[in-house]
Parts: sequence; structure tokens; C-alpha cells
Amino acid sequence: MSKLYKNFIFTFFIFINITFISNYPIFPTILTLSIPISDDNSASQSRVENSFVRWLQASGADLISIHPWSKYEEIDFLLTKVNGILLQGNPDKIDINSPYYTIVKYLYKKTIELNNSGIKMPLIAFGDDLSLLCTIISEDNISINTEMDYRIDVPTNLKLFYTPDKTIILNEFEKEDMKSLEKEYILANNLIRYISVKEYLKDFHLSQKFNLIATSKTRDGREYISIIEGKKYPIIMVSFHPEFIVFETCKYFIIPETLKAIYTSRFIGNSFVFYGRKNVNHTFTVEEKEKYGYIDPYGPPPKLYYGVYNYIFENENSQ
Repeated sequence: MSKLYKNFIFTFFIFINITFISNYPIFPTILTLSIPISDDNSASQSRVENSFVRWLQASGADLISIHPWSKYEEIDFLLTKVNGILLQGNPDKIDINSPYYTIVKYLYKKTIELNNSGIKMPLIAFGDDLSLLCTIISEDNISINTEMDYRIDVPTNLKLFYTPDKTIILNEFEKEDMKSLEKEYILANNLIRYISVKEYLKDFHLSQKFNLIATSKTRDGREYISIIEGKKYPIIMVSFHPEFIVFETCKYFIIPETLKAIYTSRFIGNSFVFYGRKNVNHTFTVEEKEKYGYIDPYGPPPKLYYGVYNYIFENENSQ
């Protein structure tokens, strides 16, 4: 093999690797919507739970925040820079007229638009935001349990329908970790509001657009959805909070600490961030992140709010 040919092969190899790295961000930036602090979902103060920051950081991603008072122009700009969207789960009452609901609806719409245009933009939603998105997707045909239910002994293990070949996000890591969902109790603070399996199956918009990944039952035997994932779009909704399993120390919740539960938490986080690396958006520079709601895990420490550590944001325009 001639020296010239060897040099060509080496140069081509380097070019391919640089192209791969530039198109697949090593450290994706995930966009989240902060949760209103006031009971009426007003846009004066909001928060981002520290457990989400650490959970994403453990999977190699940064977190940047928008707020219920954020303007659509700013959101549109950030969606050209970020590599995924995370919805934490708003624990307050579901109000379709609230700023939070409006932004969730807008983010879902933009997720569909971006993926249709060829930009791989994954979205993951937890807890009550599963219920919010289900009402949006079903065009308000779904009825949900609107009363808060913090009976932490209610949820049971999940019944799993997981098949890697029928998923978009969760198929990236074909491990045995998902099976631990059926083997033990891992559902930290799982049942607050829920969508019943019957409601899911009878609603054309949901059942035709989303695969049922897992269900669970209440103590009196009612079955509800716990994980669903889009058939066409990289959207996954989880009724429980996997980030709690690894990064929440609040004693109010029963949080499993077994190795299998941790595997499941990491499986979901790693799968989501891994898919986000396929996004062609380039990651932020440090200077760009500081202009917006970048949450620096090494910056000012979070504050204790109702027993959980949060980063607190103030709406300067409301004062």
C-alpha cells in the first residue's frame, strides 16, 4: 500500500469522525419548562427541580429553562439550539387557560413541526404533564382524575408491553433494564392524576398515535397508563418520576434504592439523551447559555421548596 494511499485513508477517516462529532453533539442541551410556584399557575415565579438537573447531567446533557412568561420568539430561537425537550410535570391544578398549559401545548406543536421538517427533536414528559399532553393530543376528549392523590402506597408494579422494535427512543439501548419495571416496586410518587387504559384505548388520537409501553393498577384494581411512546414521533410520556430514584432524597416519598430500580432510571435517561445526540442542532457556547435560563450545576445552589430542592426563577416584568 503506497504512502499516498495511506495518507488518503487516514485523512478520510479523520474527516468522517469530525463530521460525525459535529452532527452528533457530545453534550446535548435539553430545554425544560419551569413549573409555576403560585397555585393559580400565574407567571410571577417558577422553579426547576434539582433532581432533573442532576438526572440529565448524569446522562451527559445540560439543562436550559424557559418559563410560563417566556415569549414565543425566544422559545422558537432556543428550539434551533437545543437537542431535546423535557416537561417536569406540573403538580398544580390543570387549567387550560394558564400560561403553563399554553406553553406545553406550543412545545408539543413545535415538536411535531420540527420532526416533520427532518430535525430529530425528542420530547419526554413526566407525572402530571403526561395527563396534560394526553388532553392536548386527544383534543380535550380524555377525562382525567383531577384530584391530587399522594397515597404513595397505591401504585403497583408495572405490566410491561415493551418491545424495542416498536419504539423510537427506548430502542437505543436494548437491555434487560426495562424488565425490572415488572419485578419490583419502582414507582416513586406515581399516582397523582392518571389516564385510565380504557380512556386511552377508546380515544382515536391517543391509541393511533402512541404505543402502550407499560400500565399499572390502583389498589382497587383500576388500570392506568404509565408509559406511552409515539409511533411516528420521538415523544415519550412517563407517569412516574425516574429521576427521583437516583437523585431525590425527600423523605416524603417512598423512593426505591435497589440496583434494578436505578438501572431503570438510568435506562430511560440515557435513552432520551442518546436520541437527543442525533439532533443536528449545535450545542450552546458557554456565553450563549448564560444569556438564557441555563442551570449551572456548579453555580448557585438550589433552594429548598416544599421539601424538594429547586432552582427558583423570578419574572422581572411582573414586579
